[in-house]
Amino acid sequence: MARFLSRLSLLAVISLALTACDQPDQVTTPSVAPAATAPSIDTPAPATTERVPVAAVNAQRLQQADEEPGNWMSYGRTYSEQRFSPPAQINADNVAALGLAWSYDLETERGIEATSIVVDGVMYTTSAWSIVHALDARTGKQLWMFDPKVPKEKAKHTCCDVVNRGVAVWKGLVFFGSLDGRLFALDAKNGEVNGRCRPLILPCPIRSREHHASSRTRS
Repeated sequence: MARFLSRLSLLAVISLALTACDQPDQVTTPSVAPAATAPSIDTPAPATTERVPVAAVNAQRLQQADEEPGNWMSYGRTYSEQRFSPPAQINADNVAALGLAWSYDLETERGIEATSIVVDGVMYTTSAWSIVHALDARTGKQLWMFDPKVPKEKAKHTCCDVVNRGVAVWKGLVFFGSLDGRLFALDAKNGEVNGRCRPLILPCPIRSREHHASSRTRS
């Protein structure tokens, strides 16, 4: 009798295991695993527009930026603007094991000076001529691109090439200033100009880096 119960229990365990294997995976992982000697790095979740509001940055998140080491939500990462990334998985002992995960061609040979903003798995950055790119931070796949079509003759008004210092994000919008003096608000989901925020024409070209509205202005 004891042997029969033991075998019955074993069959029950095997049945449960097979049932669990039939369940769909809840987390998608990269198809290529890192090398065994490479350091483990905290990476943001894959970009998504279904579960988490896109670019849902507000005052509370910026004030508590240290609690989200996988994001870089403002120019200096925190309001103290120390530009310090706290994750400690990469150090002097394992940095040699790092390799290229992905690359993205900005299709320009002009100057690039933007600090990329990373929010919930999406990287927002600008290239020459104030072109904005949104990328999946895990894979490098382009999500959208916005070209403000800056007139090429505006280059004569610049001191340091047709560069742009990046974007600011706030409550689902991506803000940036174009080289010809326009201030844009784009929908973070698709890069379209937000209908509630028309481009603001400023009297001179914008060269300074973009900051969150509550940050101090720098030249």
